[in-house]
Amino acid sequence: MKPIPPDTVPRGGLKIDRILDPEWLREQIKERSLGFAPAGPFTLQGDLRRINQELIFRGRLTAVVRLACSRCLEEFNLEVSGPLEAQWRIVSPPEGRSGRQEDDGPRLEDLETGEIQPGGLDLDEYVLEQVILNIPMRPLCREDCRGICPVCGVNRNSGPCQCPGELKQNPFKDLEKLKL
Repeated sequence: MKPIPPDTVPRGGLKIDRILDPEWLREQIKERSLGFAPAGPFTLQGDLRRINQELIFRGRLTAVVRLACSRCLEEFNLEVSGPLEAQWRIVSPPEGRSGRQEDDGPRLEDLETGEIQPGGLDLDEYVLEQVILNIPMRPLCREDCRGICPVCGVNRNSGPCQCPGELKQNPFKDLEKLKL
């Protein structure tokens, strides 16, 4: 979708109901090496309002991503969903500059997430950024994931492995004898 120029947002607000383009989304994820794949639509719904020199968005984000569990390496779907609020201020260039530069002219700066494109508010980038920020550093397929056996590599969630109960060459075995 095209960025939304601030001057096109009426004072009464603008209804936002967007589904991110799946092709654009896959391209962005691949280009940025994000480590997940879309498993459903990324949607943004809410209201974008202009109050004086500010754009304010209030709404809801819903997305489903495909991740690999950090313990067992099995793929699973994670739903990222929740309310969103963001505020951007329309900023004028500094007064008294001599000569025009390509960078002169009104710019948007995001008060919470960084700089916005001078051509307008890019909500698609904002949605992708919010999804990225809501993905856990160590994603788990479930809270009680048992992971893989470090000896034979069997996924312990599928059943017990056939390894002996105690490893013969455990480098930490002597630490059990320490009394602290």
